[in-house]
Amino acid sequence: MNLSAKLKNNFIVQEKNILKCVFTKRRLICERMKKMNRRKIFKKLNCQFQQQMNIKYAFKEKEKIKHVGFDNIREIIADLCPEYYFEMFNFEEAVKVYLNSSLKNETKEFMYLAKVVNNVRNDNLRTMEKLKKMFISNRENGSLYLQEFGNICLYCSDYEMAESIYQFQIDQGITSGFNGMGLLHKNICEYEKAEKFFIQAYRSGNQKAAYYMGCLYHELMNFEVAVQWFTNAVRENTDIDALAELGNLYLENGKENEGEQLQKIAKKLTFKDEMLTCEERTTWQKMNISERQ
Repeated sequence: MNLSAKLKNNFIVQEKNILKCVFTKRRLICERMKKMNRRKIFKKLNCQFQQQMNIKYAFKEKEKIKHVGFDNIREIIADLCPEYYFEMFNFEEAVKVYLNSSLKNETKEFMYLAKVVNNVRNDNLRTMEKLKKMFISNRENGSLYLQEFGNICLYCSDYEMAESIYQFQIDQGITSGFNGMGLLHKNICEYEKAEKFFIQAYRSGNQKAAYYMGCLYHELMNFEVAVQWFTNAVRENTDIDALAELGNLYLENGKENEGEQLQKIAKKLTFKDEMLTCEERTTWQKMNISERQ
């Protein structure tokens, strides 16, 4: 073999090695990208699963507490644990299979994982519809359970289910539905819409609406208007939560004596472990219409 043929052969070998390295790198990059995509999908599904599990078992706990009392909370948790951990185990096993699945089986394993998540959400949707029917049929505690479930959905940021419940309450003439809608929009920083719903609740005679208006303006750093609404809540509805928040506002604005006094009054009225002093009683009577009457 002459020199030029050797050089040509070496060049071909080197070119093949380079191409092999390029293809190997591309394959590794593709596999890494697939794993990253699966991780992203898993992260999203995991958030959804945890959200729905929190709603499902928080409400189950609330239901059991209503029946057997808060003093039996340990027994309640022990009773719910097997079911909770069984569902968690099924989800974690589905996650492992999906993350380690081949390209051929990826879609099938993803569908199964999504089904596990949807099963929990469907349980919650069925609970929501059951509670609506309980309310319509005037079942005992139907309204209370519906409110509790809506609040849990709101707290867990499932705004779609929370909105469905609050709109149902509004349609049924329950003014707390306006407050729920207001809190929902406040949570997503739609403050104008939140204010409109709280005002609707207030005009409909809801006793907690003034307190929520105070909280809204407190969050918006409009302390003067917040003070007015908290004062209204105390004066019109004997709202002790509003009294405590009013104390916080005074403390934040340098009125330490007034703030501390209002917080002490709120604490004593809430826990009823101490009697109000004469001075505190006078302050409370000046603020509260029902006390003056």
